[in-house]
Amino acid sequence: MRTDTPLLQVENLKIHFPLKRSLWKMMINEPKKMVKAVDGVSFSIEKGKTMAVVGESGCGKTTLGRSLVGLNTLVGGKILYKDKDIAPKDAWATNQLRKEIQYIFQNPYGSLNPKMTVLDTVRRPLEIFGMYEAEQRSERALELLGMTGISPALAFRYPHEFSGGQRQRICIARALAVEPELIIADEPTSALDVSIQCQILDLLMELQQKLNLTMLFISHDLGVVDYISDEVIIMYLGHIMEKGDTHAIFKYPAHPYTQALLEALPRRGSSRHQAKSRLKGYISSAIDPPKGCLLHPRCPYARDICTTVHPEMKELQGNRCVACHFPLSMTENNGVLDLISFIGKE
Repeated sequence: MRTDTPLLQVENLKIHFPLKRSLWKMMINEPKKMVKAVDGVSFSIEKGKTMAVVGESGCGKTTLGRSLVGLNTLVGGKILYKDKDIAPKDAWATNQLRKEIQYIFQNPYGSLNPKMTVLDTVRRPLEIFGMYEAEQRSERALELLGMTGISPALAFRYPHEFSGGQRQRICIARALAVEPELIIADEPTSALDVSIQCQILDLLMELQQKLNLTMLFISHDLGVVDYISDEVIIMYLGHIMEKGDTHAIFKYPAHPYTQALLEALPRRGSSRHQAKSRLKGYISSAIDPPKGCLLHPRCPYARDICTTVHPEMKELQGNRCVACHFPLSMTENNGVLDLISFIGKE
Protein backbone atom coordinates (compact mmCIF):
# COMPACT_ATOMS: atom_id res chain seq x y z
CA MET A 1 0.00 0.00 0.00
CA ARG A 2 1.37 3.38 -1.00
CA THR A 3 0.43 6.64 0.71
CA ASP A 4 1.09 10.25 -0.13
CA THR A 5 3.38 10.56 2.90
CA PRO A 6 5.85 7.74 3.67
CA LEU A 7 5.45 6.11 7.07
CA LEU A 8 9.12 6.78 7.89
CA GLN A 9 11.36 9.49 6.46
CA VAL A 10 15.02 9.96 7.34
CA GLU A 11 16.65 13.20 6.19
CA ASN A 12 20.43 13.77 6.25
CA LEU A 13 20.88 11.69 9.41
CA LYS A 14 24.25 12.05 11.16
CA ILE A 15 25.48 10.09 14.18
CA HIS A 16 29.03 10.71 15.37
CA PHE A 17 30.70 9.23 18.44
CA PRO A 18 33.54 11.19 20.12
CA LEU A 19 36.74 9.31 20.93
CA LYS A 20 38.26 9.59 24.39
CA ARG A 21 41.41 11.70 24.65
CA SER A 22 44.35 11.08 26.93
CA LEU A 23 45.21 13.62 29.63
CA TRP A 24 48.18 14.80 27.58
CA LYS A 25 46.07 15.41 24.50
CA MET A 26 43.58 17.34 26.62
CA MET A 27 46.40 19.48 28.06
CA ILE A 28 47.71 20.40 24.62
CA ASN A 29 44.12 21.03 23.52
CA GLU A 30 44.19 18.53 20.68
CA PRO A 31 40.83 18.55 18.85
CA LYS A 32 38.47 15.70 19.55
CA LYS A 33 38.22 13.02 16.90
CA MET A 34 34.86 11.60 15.91
CA VAL A 35 33.76 8.22 14.60
CA LYS A 36 31.37 9.10 11.79
CA ALA A 37 29.18 6.02 12.12
CA VAL A 38 26.34 7.48 10.04
CA ASP A 39 27.05 10.57 7.98
CA GLY A 40 24.26 12.09 5.91
CA VAL A 41 21.83 9.22 5.30
CA SER A 42 18.43 9.90 3.71
CA PHE A 43 15.67 7.48 2.74
CA SER A 44 11.94 6.84 3.16
CA ILE A 45 9.78 3.74 3.63
CA GLU A 46 6.23 3.47 2.37
CA LYS A 47 3.63 1.89 4.63
CA GLY A 48 3.43 -1.88 4.15
CA LYS A 49 6.85 -2.13 2.49
CA THR A 50 10.10 -3.76 3.58
CA MET A 51 13.40 -1.93 3.17
CA ALA A 52 16.68 -3.75 3.79
CA VAL A 53 20.00 -2.24 4.86
CA VAL A 54 23.09 -4.11 3.66
CA GLY A 55 26.83 -3.57 4.04
CA GLU A 56 30.05 -4.80 5.60
CA SER A 57 30.51 -4.96 9.36
CA GLY A 58 31.14 -1.46 10.68
CA CYS A 59 29.29 0.34 7.89
CA GLY A 60 26.71 1.81 10.29
CA LYS A 61 23.73 -0.52 9.76
CA THR A 62 22.99 -1.21 13.42
CA THR A 63 23.77 2.36 14.48
CA LEU A 64 21.24 3.56 11.93
CA GLY A 65 18.58 1.16 13.20
CA ARG A 66 19.17 2.01 16.87
CA SER A 67 18.99 5.73 16.15
CA LEU A 68 15.47 5.34 14.78
CA VAL A 69 14.20 4.24 18.20
CA GLY A 70 16.04 6.91 20.18
CA LEU A 71 18.97 4.78 21.38
CA ASN A 72 21.60 7.04 19.81
CA THR A 73 21.94 10.82 19.98
CA LEU A 74 21.74 12.54 16.63
CA VAL A 75 24.36 15.08 15.52
CA GLY A 76 22.14 16.27 12.69
CA GLY A 77 19.20 15.39 10.50
CA LYS A 78 15.57 14.47 11.04
CA ILE A 79 13.57 11.29 11.63
CA LEU A 80 9.95 11.72 10.61
CA TYR A 81 7.39 9.09 11.57
CA LYS A 82 3.92 9.80 10.18
CA ASP A 83 5.26 13.24 9.31
CA LYS A 84 6.22 13.98 12.95
CA ASP A 85 9.80 14.43 14.14
CA ILE A 86 10.66 11.65 16.60
CA ALA A 87 14.37 12.45 16.94
CA PRO A 88 14.00 14.45 20.20
CA LYS A 89 14.15 12.29 23.33
CA ASP A 90 10.88 13.65 24.66
CA ALA A 91 9.14 12.16 21.62
CA TRP A 92 9.61 8.72 23.21
CA ALA A 93 8.09 9.77 26.54
CA THR A 94 4.68 8.39 25.54
CA ASN A 95 3.91 4.70 25.25
CA GLN A 96 2.05 5.16 21.98
CA LEU A 97 5.25 5.60 19.96
CA ARG A 98 6.87 2.65 21.74
CA LYS A 99 3.89 0.51 20.80
CA GLU A 100 3.90 1.51 17.14
CA ILE A 101 7.66 1.00 16.62
CA GLN A 102 9.26 -2.22 17.83
CA TYR A 103 12.91 -3.33 17.62
CA ILE A 104 14.27 -6.87 17.24
CA PHE A 105 17.84 -6.81 18.54
CA GLN A 106 20.74 -8.71 17.02
CA ASN A 107 21.76 -10.25 20.36
CA PRO A 108 18.65 -12.04 21.65
CA TYR A 109 20.15 -13.14 24.96
CA GLY A 110 21.18 -9.59 25.85
CA SER A 111 17.66 -8.28 25.21
CA LEU A 112 15.84 -10.90 27.31
CA ASN A 113 15.34 -10.66 31.07
CA PRO A 114 17.06 -13.77 32.52
CA LYS A 115 14.69 -13.73 35.54
CA MET A 116 11.49 -13.91 33.47
CA THR A 117 10.02 -16.99 31.86
CA VAL A 118 9.40 -16.72 28.13
CA LEU A 119 5.64 -16.65 28.78
CA ASP A 120 6.08 -13.61 31.05
CA THR A 121 8.43 -12.05 28.51
CA VAL A 122 5.82 -12.11 25.75
CA ARG A 123 2.88 -11.38 28.07
CA ARG A 124 4.51 -8.34 29.71
CA PRO A 125 4.10 -5.94 26.72
CA LEU A 126 0.40 -6.81 26.61
CA GLU A 127 0.12 -5.78 30.27
CA ILE A 128 2.06 -2.54 29.77
CA PHE A 129 -0.14 -1.40 26.89
CA GLY A 130 -3.39 -2.74 28.35
CA MET A 131 -4.11 -5.08 25.47
CA TYR A 132 -6.66 -7.91 25.88
CA GLU A 133 -8.34 -8.91 29.10
CA ALA A 134 -6.11 -10.18 31.91
CA GLU A 135 -7.21 -13.80 31.46
CA GLN A 136 -6.61 -13.64 27.69
CA ARG A 137 -3.03 -12.38 27.77
CA SER A 138 -1.45 -15.71 28.61
CA GLU A 139 -3.44 -17.36 25.84
CA ARG A 140 -2.32 -14.69 23.35
CA ALA A 141 1.32 -15.02 24.49
CA LEU A 142 1.21 -18.78 23.99
CA GLU A 143 -0.30 -18.25 20.54
CA LEU A 144 2.53 -15.89 19.56
CA LEU A 145 5.17 -18.29 20.84
CA GLY A 146 3.60 -21.10 18.83
CA MET A 147 3.56 -18.92 15.70
CA THR A 148 7.32 -18.38 16.03
CA GLY A 149 8.11 -22.06 16.63
CA ILE A 150 8.27 -22.23 20.44
CA SER A 151 6.25 -25.08 21.91
CA PRO A 152 3.75 -24.11 24.66
CA ALA A 153 5.37 -26.84 26.78
CA LEU A 154 8.49 -24.64 26.98
CA ALA A 155 6.65 -21.48 28.02
CA PHE A 156 7.72 -21.66 31.67
CA ARG A 157 11.42 -22.01 30.93
CA TYR A 158 13.98 -19.21 31.22
CA PRO A 159 16.13 -17.70 28.43
CA HIS A 160 19.29 -19.58 29.43
CA GLU A 161 17.49 -22.87 28.75
CA PHE A 162 17.06 -22.07 25.04
CA SER A 163 19.40 -22.04 22.08
CA GLY A 164 20.37 -18.81 20.34
CA GLY A 165 17.88 -19.40 17.55
CA GLN A 166 15.04 -20.11 19.98
CA ARG A 167 15.84 -16.91 21.89
CA GLN A 168 15.59 -14.90 18.70
CA ARG A 169 12.18 -16.41 17.98
CA ILE A 170 11.07 -15.37 21.48
CA CYS A 171 12.24 -11.81 20.76
CA ILE A 172 10.26 -11.80 17.50
CA ALA A 173 7.15 -12.99 19.35
CA ARG A 174 7.61 -10.23 21.92
CA ALA A 175 8.00 -7.57 19.23
CA LEU A 176 4.84 -8.73 17.43
CA ALA A 177 2.80 -8.95 20.64
CA VAL A 178 1.75 -5.28 20.65
CA GLU A 179 0.86 -5.33 16.93
CA PRO A 180 3.26 -2.54 15.87
CA GLU A 181 3.12 -0.63 12.59
CA LEU A 182 6.90 -0.49 12.09
CA ILE A 183 9.42 -3.20 12.96
CA ILE A 184 13.17 -2.60 12.88
CA ALA A 185 14.78 -6.02 12.64
CA ASP A 186 18.54 -6.09 13.28
CA GLU A 187 19.75 -9.34 11.68
CA PRO A 188 16.87 -11.35 13.16
CA THR A 189 17.77 -14.57 11.32
CA SER A 190 21.56 -14.57 11.71
CA ALA A 191 21.41 -16.91 14.75
CA LEU A 192 18.92 -19.32 13.19
CA ASP A 193 19.37 -22.58 11.32
CA VAL A 194 18.79 -22.35 7.57
CA SER A 195 15.52 -24.30 7.79
CA ILE A 196 14.25 -22.05 10.59
CA GLN A 197 15.35 -18.90 8.74
CA CYS A 198 12.88 -19.64 5.97
CA GLN A 199 10.09 -20.24 8.49
CA ILE A 200 10.76 -16.95 10.28
CA LEU A 201 10.99 -15.01 7.02
CA ASP A 202 7.74 -16.55 5.80
CA LEU A 203 6.15 -15.71 9.16
CA LEU A 204 7.28 -12.08 8.97
CA MET A 205 6.02 -11.79 5.40
CA GLU A 206 2.69 -13.40 6.32
CA LEU A 207 2.22 -11.07 9.29
CA GLN A 208 3.26 -8.12 7.17
CA GLN A 209 0.46 -8.81 4.73
CA LYS A 210 -2.05 -9.59 7.46
CA LEU A 211 -1.25 -6.61 9.71
CA ASN A 212 0.07 -4.24 7.01
CA LEU A 213 3.44 -4.09 8.79
CA THR A 214 6.32 -1.93 7.63
CA MET A 215 9.85 -3.24 8.17
CA LEU A 216 13.39 -1.97 8.15
CA PHE A 217 15.41 -5.18 7.80
CA ILE A 218 19.12 -5.02 8.66
CA SER A 219 21.13 -7.96 7.34
CA HIS A 220 24.40 -9.03 5.76
CA ASP A 221 22.80 -12.06 4.08
CA LEU A 222 22.06 -10.98 0.51
CA GLY A 223 19.95 -14.06 -0.17
CA VAL A 224 17.65 -13.20 2.74
CA VAL A 225 17.48 -9.57 1.62
CA ASP A 226 16.51 -10.56 -1.92
CA TYR A 227 13.82 -12.87 -0.54
CA ILE A 228 12.09 -10.49 1.86
CA SER A 229 12.69 -6.86 0.86
CA ASP A 230 11.03 -4.55 -1.63
CA GLU A 231 13.83 -1.96 -1.54
CA VAL A 232 17.44 -2.07 -0.41
CA ILE A 233 20.05 0.39 0.86
CA ILE A 234 23.72 -0.42 0.31
CA MET A 235 25.85 1.28 2.99
CA TYR A 236 29.59 1.84 3.22
CA LEU A 237 31.36 3.85 5.95
CA GLY A 238 28.16 5.49 7.12
CA HIS A 239 27.06 6.59 3.63
CA ILE A 240 24.54 5.21 1.16
CA MET A 241 26.22 3.93 -2.00
CA GLU A 242 23.08 2.73 -3.78
CA LYS A 243 19.38 2.43 -3.00
CA GLY A 244 16.20 1.44 -4.78
CA ASP A 245 14.27 -1.63 -5.93
CA THR A 246 15.91 -4.78 -4.57
CA HIS A 247 15.56 -7.00 -7.62
CA ALA A 248 16.67 -4.25 -10.03
CA ILE A 249 19.80 -3.52 -7.99
CA PHE A 250 20.69 -7.18 -7.50
CA LYS A 251 20.18 -7.93 -11.17
CA TYR A 252 22.07 -4.89 -12.48
CA PRO A 253 24.19 -3.29 -9.72
CA ALA A 254 25.19 0.26 -10.66
CA HIS A 255 27.79 0.85 -7.92
CA PRO A 256 31.09 -1.08 -7.93
CA TYR A 257 30.65 -1.75 -4.21
CA THR A 258 27.25 -3.37 -4.77
CA GLN A 259 28.68 -5.47 -7.56
CA ALA A 260 31.60 -6.57 -5.37
CA LEU A 261 29.25 -7.62 -2.54
CA LEU A 262 27.18 -9.74 -4.90
CA GLU A 263 30.17 -11.29 -6.60
CA ALA A 264 31.65 -12.23 -3.21
CA LEU A 265 28.89 -14.82 -2.84
CA PRO A 266 30.05 -18.33 -3.76
CA ARG A 267 28.40 -19.80 -6.81
CA ARG A 268 26.35 -22.93 -6.33
CA GLY A 269 28.17 -26.02 -7.55
CA SER A 270 31.53 -24.25 -7.79
CA SER A 271 34.07 -23.72 -5.06
CA ARG A 272 36.12 -21.29 -7.16
CA HIS A 273 35.08 -18.37 -9.30
CA GLN A 274 36.71 -15.13 -10.33
CA ALA A 275 35.13 -11.95 -8.99
CA LYS A 276 35.04 -9.26 -11.63
CA SER A 277 35.00 -6.38 -9.12
CA ARG A 278 37.13 -7.68 -6.26
CA LEU A 279 37.92 -4.82 -3.88
CA LYS A 280 41.50 -4.10 -2.88
CA GLY A 281 42.68 -3.82 0.71
CA TYR A 282 40.40 -3.31 3.71
CA ILE A 283 37.60 -0.99 4.73
CA SER A 284 38.89 2.48 5.63
CA SER A 285 38.61 4.04 9.08
CA ALA A 286 35.41 5.89 9.98
CA ILE A 287 37.55 8.24 12.10
CA ASP A 288 39.51 9.55 9.14
CA PRO A 289 37.59 8.53 6.00
CA PRO A 290 39.14 9.04 2.54
CA LYS A 291 38.51 12.26 0.67
CA GLY A 292 36.37 12.17 -2.43
CA CYS A 293 34.60 8.86 -2.96
CA LEU A 294 34.90 6.74 0.17
CA LEU A 295 35.49 3.61 -1.90
CA HIS A 296 38.20 4.95 -4.22
CA PRO A 297 41.20 3.37 -2.35
CA ARG A 298 39.63 -0.06 -2.98
CA CYS A 299 37.68 0.47 -6.20
CA PRO A 300 39.03 -1.13 -9.41
CA TYR A 301 37.25 1.53 -11.50
CA ALA A 302 38.51 4.62 -9.60
CA ARG A 303 39.75 7.65 -11.58
CA ASP A 304 41.34 10.96 -10.62
CA ILE A 305 38.05 12.72 -9.86
CA CYS A 306 37.13 9.96 -7.41
CA THR A 307 40.06 10.89 -5.14
CA THR A 308 38.97 14.52 -4.69
CA VAL A 309 35.24 14.97 -5.34
CA HIS A 310 32.57 13.25 -3.23
CA PRO A 311 29.90 11.82 -5.58
CA GLU A 312 26.36 13.08 -5.14
CA MET A 313 23.39 10.74 -5.20
CA LYS A 314 21.94 10.59 -8.71
CA GLU A 315 18.78 8.97 -10.00
CA LEU A 316 18.94 6.16 -12.54
CA GLN A 317 16.29 4.33 -14.48
CA GLY A 318 14.67 1.40 -12.75
CA ASN A 319 13.59 3.25 -9.57
CA ARG A 320 17.02 3.53 -7.96
CA CYS A 321 19.75 6.00 -7.02
CA VAL A 322 23.54 5.65 -6.90
CA ALA A 323 26.39 7.73 -5.46
CA CYS A 324 29.11 7.13 -8.05
CA HIS A 325 30.87 9.31 -10.64
CA PHE A 326 30.94 6.41 -13.11
CA PRO A 327 28.01 4.08 -12.39
CA LEU A 328 28.16 0.70 -14.05
CA SER A 329 25.81 0.32 -16.98
CA MET A 330 23.39 -2.54 -17.44
CA THR A 331 25.43 -3.66 -20.43
CA GLU A 332 28.55 -4.05 -18.27
CA ASN A 333 26.63 -6.07 -15.68
CA ASN A 334 24.53 -8.11 -18.08
CA GLY A 335 25.02 -11.78 -17.35
CA VAL A 336 27.19 -11.18 -14.28
CA LEU A 337 24.51 -12.20 -11.81
CA ASP A 338 21.97 -14.97 -12.03
CA LEU A 339 20.14 -14.77 -8.72
CA ILE A 340 18.33 -18.06 -9.22
CA SER A 341 21.55 -20.08 -9.16
CA PHE A 342 23.86 -17.51 -7.60
CA ILE A 343 22.04 -16.89 -4.35
CA GLY A 344 20.23 -20.20 -4.26
CA LYS A 345 16.57 -19.48 -4.81
CA GLU A 346 14.50 -22.16 -6.40
